[in-house]
Amino acid sequence: MKSPRFAVVWLSIFWLGSAFGLEADPQPVETATRTEISPEIAAAKSELEAMFITDQAQRRQMSEVEKTHGANSAEMRALWSKQNESDAHNIVRLEEIIAKHGWPKRSVFGDKAAAAAFFILQHSGPSYQKKYLPPARAAALAQEMNGSHLALLEDRILVRENKNQIYGSQVHRNEAGDFEAHPIEDAAHVDQRRAALGMSPLAQYLQGFADRSGGKVANAKDELPPTEAPPLTQHLFTETDGAKTAYDKLRLYPPQRGDAALQFQLACRDFCLRFLTSSLYGAVRVLAATFSGWLTAENLTQLRSWNPAEGESDPRLNVEQRARIAVLNVTNKPPRAGPGISEADARLDLLANALRPHLRTDAARDGLAAAAVDASPAKAIALLREIYPGDIAVMPTIAALELMGRLCNLKFMAVDGRAFDLQELRGKAVIVLFSSVGDQSWAKKYPQI
Repeated sequence: MKSPRFAVVWLSIFWLGSAFGLEADPQPVETATRTEISPEIAAAKSELEAMFITDQAQRRQMSEVEKTHGANSAEMRALWSKQNESDAHNIVRLEEIIAKHGWPKRSVFGDKAAAAAFFILQHSGPSYQKKYLPPARAAALAQEMNGSHLALLEDRILVRENKNQIYGSQVHRNEAGDFEAHPIEDAAHVDQRRAALGMSPLAQYLQGFADRSGGKVANAKDELPPTEAPPLTQHLFTETDGAKTAYDKLRLYPPQRGDAALQFQLACRDFCLRFLTSSLYGAVRVLAATFSGWLTAENLTQLRSWNPAEGESDPRLNVEQRARIAVLNVTNKPPRAGPGISEADARLDLLANALRPHLRTDAARDGLAAAAVDASPAKAIALLREIYPGDIAVMPTIAALELMGRLCNLKFMAVDGRAFDLQELRGKAVIVLFSSVGDQSWAKKYPQI
């Protein structure tokens, strides 16, 4: 008997042959036969089609910028900020259309507008996706929505709930920067399920991401150690473990002091000796540097030739990984504050000097921004403006630093419904915890945040 999750999505499998593929957000073509529509629906149809065209143009631009500047670049952050604003506006407008006309059906709105409704929902927050999943399922069953689009929506909701997806449509970059699908239920038969909905094989789908955004597809097979691999000096992973298995064991190992910290570093060293050419080599060196602060002076002597801090100069690492280790080499040690200089200011100075060779990396920007928030605002602002003049990724940190020490005039509604005005709480110590649920409708209401 099929599980309930499988039963839901298999209901849509009879709808084969699709005018729209999932993989590349293609331009839809009109195939459905439509009835006469009212001027009001015609206007909504045109609006949905226009939103779709704009959305796809923005995402194609992002793919090109990612190829040139990288996924975590300042240029990509600026584009994502713009895209998030667009997504927030689009889902609010789609809700208004659904409230008036119901879910946009292919036979009424046409293929392009129906596809636009799906993509707007797919790019919205989880609360919207779960809310409109039932009408989307009903539309797919009635052949009023592309069945493969429903598969995308089902997968995204499952992944956001930390569950295995069904069709392998949700993809991410792993620790090595390679594209791979999030965990899949019954992965051995995923291509059969994809084929039933007119979707390409998973390997071809993943390759499409690599072609559009740059990079490569992760090796699905666990890379085995060489036949004459050096013997292990620890027990955190075994002789027969492949690179990915060994890496996962290291990644999940809880940081501890004493002998446990030594064992962890020995395991990182063993990994790097056994899997010298693995795409996960750099990720393990970063792990080793991350927890090097747990080592004692005696531990460092016992490690002999292995020094976690030397990952900064390892040519096998990419520029972001080397910069990340440079940050860790400073932050893992207590700074020596001089007369009249706080520890936070001393750490910021040390970081700024250590990161001079890495300033163009995101790891350097993030490391300096985090240290700047703890340092004295005037010093931090001057340093960030000197190092990153006009850098859009650093501007929010500078803006936050400029507001420190100023009176906070803020009104908000607490989760229990009480209204608060901080002017009425002057002179009191107040802790305010802000949180955002999945959708970003608040971005439309409060664009200044």
